[in-house]
This record gives sequence, structure tokens and C-alpha cells, in this order.
Amino acid sequence: MSASKPKRSLVEAAYAPSTLKRYKDAVSRFLSWCSDQDEDPSSPEQFDDVLTDYFHHLYESGLGKQLAHNTLYGILMHLPHLKHHFHLSSKSLVGWNKLHPPKSYPPLTWELSCLIAFRLAVDGHFRCAVGVVLAFDCLLRIGELVGLRVEDVADAKDARIGVDSVDMTLRLRSTKTGPNQWVVVENPVVKTLVRQLVSSSPPDSFLFPFTASVFRNRFKSACSDLNLSPLYVPHSLRHGGATRLHLLGRPMEDILLRGRWASNKSARRYIQSGKAMLMTMDVPRRVQDLARATSSDLLLLLTLAQSHSVKVR
Repeated sequence: MSASKPKRSLVEAAYAPSTLKRYKDAVSRFLSWCSDQDEDPSSPEQFDDVLTDYFHHLYESGLGKQLAHNTLYGILMHLPHLKHHFHLSSKSLVGWNKLHPPKSYPPLTWELSCLIAFRLAVDGHFRCAVGVVLAFDCLLRIGELVGLRVEDVADAKDARIGVDSVDMTLRLRSTKTGPNQWVVVENPVVKTLVRQLVSSSPPDSFLFPFTASVFRNRFKSACSDLNLSPLYVPHSLRHGGATRLHLLGRPMEDILLRGRWASNKSARRYIQSGKAMLMTMDVPRRVQDLARATSSDLLLLLTLAQSHSVKVR
């Protein structure tokens, strides 16, 4: 009987498709490098040495720390028994992190999120505008936002829920921490805006019919128009929403559940750093005042911007 490649489909199914692709690509690059260097380790210790050399190659070539992380975890995805043998390579990543600490995306306040939404609506991107405040309220990742379909919205008393619910619930088909999760829309203004989108959309269509890249580019353009920091990214909405809940006194466990975090430890550190990061951001006073005014009349302003725009889509 000829040797066959070990089956790994069930192992791979445990990972999100995007994560799986990153891991596979990273491991493929590592194997190509090993071939070029004529490296063929025959023991776990030798494997650790070769991987450590590869990480130094990546570091000296400026190819990025994330690629090194993806390589390590991609290897461990299929060879978990090597985990306790990767002493040098793991230490190399620790050293890399100390030399170049990871940068967290700063959180946005609710007021600034409303201002960004208004800017998008004025530019004719009403659905992007609603996406901004929905992502903030529901702590949505960008992939979760653009993956929403009309049928994924269950409003109050939706027969599919089977109870007399007063909430608006979103079904999240695919998330970083697993399929078929959900979150309740809490902000009354955001609920009204989502209802507008649902009522004006075909039944089986995407609620936000654009790609993550398009949303990201429009978001960054709006921030630039408002002279906001280029450090703000769509993920700042999720970080800002979680930070706001924490500042309002919501129990940490509630926030972790609402944000669908896989690791409680990292999420706690991430959320608790939010207030300090808010204090490091320099927002001009006039922009702060405009943001507060916008947030107080968000529904009216977005509705007016939508009705007066010639580019609504």
C-alpha cells in the first residue's frame, strides 16, 4: 500500500478560512526558503534551529512580524506535538515583539463615529454611514458587517425567534470565533437606521453591498476629510464600542460576550487600555464640538444627508 498524505480536513475546518489561508501561505513560503537553503531538519531540535534562522531572515529582510507568527502557528496547526520543542523560535518572536511592540488601533468615541457617519452620508454613502454606527454599537468586525444579509436581521416580535422579543437581533453567519453567532442592536437610532436599510433592500440581498476594502477606503477618506488621525481604522469602531461600554460600567463579562472574543485575557487587556488610548488622541476642539452636535441629532442629519445627496447608494 503506497504512502498517502495524512488527512487534515477536520483539523483545518477548526480555523476560519481567512486564517487557514494565511497559515498555509506562510508555511509554503517557509518550505520554499528551506528548499533554497538546502535545509532538511531531521529532529525537533533541528527544526527549531531552522525556524529560528528563518525568523531572523524575515526580521533582517523587513518582511513583517505577522508572517513569522503565521508560520509558527501554521506549522503547529498540523504538527501540534512540536509545540514544546520550539524554544528558540518562540523566544525569537518574544524578542521581536520587545524590539517592535505591536500597535493597537485607537478606539473611536461614539461622537466621532457619528461625525464620520455624517461625512459618509453627505458624500452619498448612506449605507456606509449606517455601517459605521452599527459596527460601533454591536462591536462588529469589518467582515461581520459586510457579511450581513437582510434575512440576518430579526426585528422585534420576529416569528423566527419564537418569543415576544423586543430586541433587534443580528445573525452573524461567519465570525472569527465561529459560525452562527448573534448580537443585539441596542442603540434606538441605529435600530431605526437599520430598519430603513431593510425596508429598501431586496429580501435576499446584502445589507451592505460592498466589499471590506471599499468600506475601509471610504472610511479612511471620511476621516481624512475631517482631519482625523490616520491611525483610525474600521476596527477602531469595535474598539471604541467596547471601550464605551466599559466606561459606562457594563460588566466585563457582558462586553466579552457581546464582542464575541475567544480569549478573555487578551480582550480584557484590550478593553481596559481603551480609556488611556483615548487620552493620547489629539482631536481638534472644533471637531469635538461638531461631533457632539452631530451625535445629538444623528438620525435627522443622516436622513437629511440621504435625501439631499445625488449619489445615494
